Amino acid sequence: MFVWIYLYLFCGIFTFSKLIDKLMDRLQGNILTKLFFLITGADNETNYRELAMGKKMASEYGMGGAAFEEEIGRLKNIPKNSITVDCLKSLKELPRERQIDCMAWTLSMASADGCIASGEREFIHDTFEKSLGLSYDDIIEKRKAIMEKLGLSMM
Repeated sequence: MFVWIYLYLFCGIFTFSKLIDKLMDRLQGNILTKLFFLITGADNETNYRELAMGKKMASEYGMGGAAFEEEIGRLKNIPKNSITVDCLKSLKELPRERQIDCMAWTLSMASADGCIASGEREFIHDTFEKSLGLSYDDIIEKRKAIMEKLGLSMM
């Protein structure tokens, strides 16, 4: 009887843990979509390579390409200051490892077109260093892992 109770509890916790991970992934995907919108808007132009990287990111977090583009369209109707404040608040609520992951993806999306514009660089730097207190080395290490996983080279 104790074995059944143990298995029930273990399976329940395991399932609950997976649910929490999925919810955190979805939250992180929403934050990253906002970061994508903010970062690609920093130089007032979205390159097709940046959009492709944004869609890869969305796919990694369970959001399809159409849903990603729909969310970007919705964000265009919201003041950028409001998006920035909401995004930073949400980022601060994430565990440190997920913050690093978000900034690594942001760096990857910003550099997808081959260069990072000064506005993009400022936004990224202010976010990870000043607002979150993250290490640039940790972000670069995570970015390398992301690029390897996607089969892409670092630019």
